[in-house]
Amino acid sequence: MHKATLREQFLQIRLAMPESEWKHRSDALVDQILAWMKGRTFDHYILYRSFRREPSLLRLTAILPIDDTYYPRIQGKAMNFYSTAGTFVTNRFGLEEPEAHPDRALQDFSAKTLLIIPAVAYDHQCFRLGYGGGFFDRFLNHNALTTLGVSFDKFLVSELPREAHDQPVETVITDKRVLTRSS
Repeated sequence: MHKATLREQFLQIRLAMPESEWKHRSDALVDQILAWMKGRTFDHYILYRSFRREPSLLRLTAILPIDDTYYPRIQGKAMNFYSTAGTFVTNRFGLEEPEAHPDRALQDFSAKTLLIIPAVAYDHQCFRLGYGGGFFDRFLNHNALTTLGVSFDKFLVSELPREAHDQPVETVITDKRVLTRSS
């Protein structure tokens, strides 16, 4: 099956999810993230604002140090990351992004930078089905950092179609389990 067909099917299911189920699954997913984070330390955290019923990370956002938390901003074909004082703007795709203040840009990425990446779906090999723009794949192709994919368990499948440019994440966390990519 083609990526576009799968994307549409999964999005229809996710958008039809009742709000109470979405909140419950989001809370369970954040609990899984917090359990996974125990004993790990990071200098920077890159989160996202929920879009189209992606898992909500608001509970996690409230716990992490605001000065070390960043969000993606699409700029042309690139994705950059900025801290925010809680102010977001909506881009052409409908995503909430931080404003582009040069003094708030994250410049240095390392294994101590945690990037949490949402998806329409993930597979058991930790590959992602996104919205088709390739922003995360392009970024990951040029930067080394700790990657954590998040999705609801019902959108974790055995295998997704892939292309040469697709970049896997190291770990996928759902509301029910944690999968680590085997090398």
